[in-house]
Amino acid sequence: MKDLERRVLDAWAEGGAMARGGLQPRTGQIDMARRVADAITRQGCLAVEAGTGIGKTFAYLVPLLLSGQRAVLSTATHVLQAQLAQCDIPAVSRWLGIPVRVAVLKGRSSYVCLHRLEQACQENGGRMRDPALSVQLETVRHWAKGSHQGDFSELDGWDGQLPLAALAGSTSENCLGSVCPRVADCHYFRARRQAMSADWVVVNHHLFFAETVGRTPDDANLLTARSVVVFDEAHHLNDVGTQQLGIVVGARRLRAFAGDLVNQGNRWARGLRPWSHLALSIDQAIRQIDGLAKDVSLAGRRRSRWESGVPKGIYSDAWITAAVALDTALRSAFEGLRGTSTAAPDLGRLLERAHELVLAWRRLAQGSESAEAHEVCWMDWGEEGGNSAGWAIVCAPLESARFFQELMDRAEFDANSWIFTSATLGNDASLSWFTGRLGLLARDGVQTARIPSPFHSGAPMALYVPQHLPLPSEPEHSIALADSVANWAAQLGGRTLVLTTTLRAANRIAHRLRWQIAQGGCDGLDVLDESMHARGRLLERFRASGTAIGEGSDLPTRAAVLVASMGFWEGVDLAGDVLQLLVIDKLPFPPPDDPVMEARSRQLSGKGLDPFVHGLLSEAEQALKQGLGRLIRSADDRGVAVIGDKRLLFRGYGLRLLSSLPPHRQLMDEGEMTAELTALRLTRASTRDQKLS
Repeated sequence: MKDLERRVLDAWAEGGAMARGGLQPRTGQIDMARRVADAITRQGCLAVEAGTGIGKTFAYLVPLLLSGQRAVLSTATHVLQAQLAQCDIPAVSRWLGIPVRVAVLKGRSSYVCLHRLEQACQENGGRMRDPALSVQLETVRHWAKGSHQGDFSELDGWDGQLPLAALAGSTSENCLGSVCPRVADCHYFRARRQAMSADWVVVNHHLFFAETVGRTPDDANLLTARSVVVFDEAHHLNDVGTQQLGIVVGARRLRAFAGDLVNQGNRWARGLRPWSHLALSIDQAIRQIDGLAKDVSLAGRRRSRWESGVPKGIYSDAWITAAVALDTALRSAFEGLRGTSTAAPDLGRLLERAHELVLAWRRLAQGSESAEAHEVCWMDWGEEGGNSAGWAIVCAPLESARFFQELMDRAEFDANSWIFTSATLGNDASLSWFTGRLGLLARDGVQTARIPSPFHSGAPMALYVPQHLPLPSEPEHSIALADSVANWAAQLGGRTLVLTTTLRAANRIAHRLRWQIAQGGCDGLDVLDESMHARGRLLERFRASGTAIGEGSDLPTRAAVLVASMGFWEGVDLAGDVLQLLVIDKLPFPPPDDPVMEARSRQLSGKGLDPFVHGLLSEAEQALKQGLGRLIRSADDRGVAVIGDKRLLFRGYGLRLLSSLPPHRQLMDEGEMTAELTALRLTRASTRDQKLS
């Protein structure tokens, strides 16, 4: 046995470091830790699917810390970055008695930009003074003076969506870099310096790609002098990678440019150019394309493909007119900046941005005609056609395989051990859903493993597929499902989460549930949905609804049903009896006419593979596993999962989908469903009585 593997086993042995830390040995966790140790020792690549309850974070942190290697740890979100850096890593370091210097690095927009904040405060102090904005700016300014990190997440009440973020933060596009007058005390560059010197740096997937895409060997890079790279929540990597590797020009990016154009132009070259008029021309062109979206029939979807150089559903003449108008507005801005860019670094950076936008727009406005063979272009109209972020044209590679292969083979990088882990990576031994898209299947020495969740022993989940519901394609499906949910939730006393594949379905189900309450059909229930609060606050309210009097709550609470769309299918942890009924409205197949799925289907056909089996069905499998993973989150959890799509029982692919689900007991009819819900409620009441006594 290799030395590192032996030390890992010693850490989990009786009386070892992990036991002294209060952790009970878990067979799956130790198995994964041994595999990670082996990958580090042999300087190889490991992809491991670790089910809920394995404890995958400790399973890779322990061997990594024992190895003494410098590393990059990349995860999906800022929340998970904080969890690693503030909780998990300090705990493992303390238990093992091995110190490690850890730095957290986020993107530029996560840190206050002192230069832009100063400018915003000065601008708002002039004739365009906005009293409400002044209060916000003063709050940020006061906080920034005393902040050591300058991370917006430290600011009370900051939600990242405020218009203030564009004024007080910077991006890769508007950052002045080394010529910024505040570069010496810049929070972002200080965080970068700390990250470069730390033993471990914790990043998110978006930043990882931003730090590695297009870098030259001479660039200071997070992978320099680091031997191990760990990707947690790795199932996001391909989608994040294709976004970061692609080109995007949309309303948000253009409006940010127009806003900086008028602000910086008037600040540094007032009167030399008609800055307000130039910005207005860009805004009018954006609105012209906004208007085209109203003519597009998206049927609840957010993307449209290109047909003969025009987004599907848009008249050719209307698109050409709008595209030319935006091209003209961008060229006018570029010409206006070209003669004034030497007046200040801010204008010089604006000139670079204008040039980049002109070139990108001229390429993207042609759509698929400008795409290379491995790329796909689409028009994104916003979340289901109506998000405030507005439209964007995207041209991106279908897979991240080419990028990852080049990255892992680059001689100037020292990384030689690559660990990929998640709760959902595939349904076969080679984890081909994940490894294929990253090109890992083609590499020598790649090892894969699937470690099942220990929480599913004894089948704590019951599955019910109601056959009385209409097919999902029928218009009355959402209404009929909502009526059934009202009945089930009333029997159970709330504790119900409904996950839908579209925001439209979520809205219809929530509206119908409220109608049922008004009619007295499920009195005593609250209906929570995404229109009410941000995600974090919504989950807080739902957790509170599951707290009965005498269980730590000072106030009586009403039972609740939470109805949410795709953003809640993962990253939601509702352990215990807070959640006992999970309802998924239909099988989460991606739309077959989605431009990305169409391109992937053509790619699969070209390889001689069935696009449905290896494309659409594989996507549905992984999404379904993610969604159902919300229900059983601890060893004591019990609950019912409902999939409101009888195709699962009657179509040929149903058996494959059923076999990919966690172990479960299948309920056959409404009678068995009622009995199961009653048993859950009685068990919960009995447990509560024992606690109170």
